[in-house]
Amino acid sequence: MTTTRSTTTKEPITESTTDRDQLGVTASDRVARLGDTARDAADAVSEAATAATPRISEAVASTADAAREADRLIRTSSDQALGMVGALSLGAAMGLLVGGGNRLLVALSLVPALLVATNIVQRMDRANTQPRQGR
Repeated sequence: MTTTRSTTTKEPITESTTDRDQLGVTASDRVARLGDTARDAADAVSEAATAATPRISEAVASTADAAREADRLIRTSSDQALGMVGALSLGAAMGLLVGGGNRLLVALSLVPALLVATNIVQRMDRANTQPRQGR
């Protein structure tokens, strides 16, 4: 069995002959366009962050106000009202859990129950540490 070798010379590999797609765009053109797109995306993110900064500080301030108001309401509520809030919170969390709700929502629905439980424990500690008055 005899093998024959081709003696034709091949054209040197250059970008212009091998790296063009069907539309005639080279790899370096694609990289340049990709860089431009990334730069444009970074500019858009920067502009959005700049626009959102004042809103974020307002949201943080209003959230802090809401947290202070919730703490005040919990501290001034009766034990029965705290029990109802805690039961409602636990019921909502269990309903979300059994119903296949998102874990984040289940955790968020437990926050009021944790606040109520903390307050009830603090009240019990204060009641146990106060001196008892004689009858």
